[in-house]
Amino acid sequence: MSSASLSSVDWDEAKRRIAELGKTLAQAETVTTDEAQAILRQRAQRLAESAQRQQTSDDSIEVMILHLAQERYALETNLIREVIRPAKLTPLPGTPNQFAGVINLRGRPLLIVNGRELLGLADTELSESARIIVVGDSQAEFGLLTDACDQVARLKVSELADPPHSLQESARRFIRGVTLDAMSVLDTDRLRNDPRLWIDEQED
Repeated sequence: MSSASLSSVDWDEAKRRIAELGKTLAQAETVTTDEAQAILRQRAQRLAESAQRQQTSDDSIEVMILHLAQERYALETNLIREVIRPAKLTPLPGTPNQFAGVINLRGRPLLIVNGRELLGLADTELSESARIIVVGDSQAEFGLLTDACDQVARLKVSELADPPHSLQESARRFIRGVTLDAMSVLDTDRLRNDPRLWIDEQED
C-alpha cells in the first residue's frame, strides 16, 4: 500500500477499535498472546483496506457516454431517469435555438434541449441512432437530445483536467472536466440549474 493510501486512514479510530478488541482478547483464556497479536494485525489491515476502498469509491463517478457532432461527452448517471428514442417534437416558436421542442412523455410535456446547439456544435438532421436522455431528480425535468448513447462507464474525478480555454464560454460552463482521452464530462447540476434552459411561464 502506498504512503498516500496510508495517510487517508483514520488511525485514531483504528487504534481505538484495536484497543477495545485487545481488552476483549485479554479476558479470553483460550487466546494466546501471539494469537491475539495476529488477530489485531488482521483487524488493522482490514480497517486500512476499508478506508482505501472508500477513498477509491468517492473518487469515481458513473457516467453515460454520448455523442454529439462526432465528439464524445459523458453525463453522470445519478440524475438520468431513462433514455428514449426521439418522438415527434412540437416546435416552440420564439424560443432560443437550444430548445428543440416539446414531446409528450406518458401524458406530460417534456422540454427537449438540443445538445449540439447548447454546446455550439454544428447541427444536422437526426439519424436512427439519435437518443433523448431524460434528466431529473424526483421527476423528469428536461430531455437532452444527442446523436447517440452507447455505454456506461466509471471515471476518476481526480484524473479530470480543466476544460480547454479554446471552448466558447457558453459551452465551457457546462463542462466539469476532460478525461485523458479528450472526452468532455458534462456537469449535470449546471445543466439543470442554468436559467437559459428554463422557459418562463407568463400569465396571459
